Amino acid sequence: MAEIQAVIFDYDGTLADTVPLVIRCFQAVFEEFRGQTLSDDEVSRMFGPTEDHILQKTMGDQARQAITRYYEHYEGWHREIVKPHPDVAFLLAELARREIPVALVTNKSARSLEISLREFGWDDQFRVVVHGDGMRRPKPDPEGIERAAEELGVSPERAIYLGDNPSDIEAGQRAGTKTGWVRWFRVAAMPLTPDYVFDRPAEVLTIWDGRRHEPHGLG
Repeated sequence: MAEIQAVIFDYDGTLADTVPLVIRCFQAVFEEFRGQTLSDDEVSRMFGPTEDHILQKTMGDQARQAITRYYEHYEGWHREIVKPHPDVAFLLAELARREIPVALVTNKSARSLEISLREFGWDDQFRVVVHGDGMRRPKPDPEGIERAAEELGVSPERAIYLGDNPSDIEAGQRAGTKTGWVRWFRVAAMPLTPDYVFDRPAEVLTIWDGRRHEPHGLG
């Protein structure tokens, strides 16, 4: 029996290339409500809390309207900006065929996650879903991953958490799971050492089928 018995996924930048959409939505809202033009990096540095929390902290009395407008943009632009990755769909289908349980742990809000899952037809794809609105402490805190493993009925060391950025790897390490750094959408700096590195979705299956994709060249 394989050591790893369950897979827990991050969402943005892991299952879907939604980061450009999120950035564009924040840029549009800050331009409209604050008259500010934010760079991609300036938006990225705000990531961590849910979208609602970010806007509540930055928009003052206009927070409610800004949140409404953010989700209007997110839903309206989703199909234009975010394209399904066929190899990700294959990976999810293959994990289901092998009866390997999968979960999703993301800092996204419930509302934006619902939009994205509906767009890709993944409403019932995951046995457990933990979103940012359901966590007291977002990643890199391990709370969400620990809860997902518990609800899947596996010990953390028998699960792997897959994500695209350092906060994902830190959260998985703190939760006690194996960690996999996914780089099929983009490659960012990685100061930590994950257990695996995956450049293509199908490589995740090598956990069970053969050659390990171990970390290398992380400097």
